[in-house]
Amino acid sequence: MKRASLRAVLARRLRAVAAEQGVALTHVADRAGIGRSHMWRLLNGESGATLDVVDKLAGALGVASVELLDDGPKRSVRSL
Repeated sequence: MKRASLRAVLARRLRAVAAEQGVALTHVADRAGIGRSHMWRLLNGESGATLDVVDKLAGALGVASVELLDDGPKRSVRSL
């Protein structure tokens, strides 16, 4: 199965996490310190996000940055 682009994953995860928390995406943008128009472009796949922006968005949502970029099945971490 083909993996979704990171832009699509980020948009889907931003919407999902915000919805789970009951917070509007405009408030997430404000808390992250990014413009609402930038947020709109991210959500519509018209713009990519730098790692710094992903980190700001994750901080605004109180989640780890990787949670906004990982759309795959959850994997357990095993010790070597």
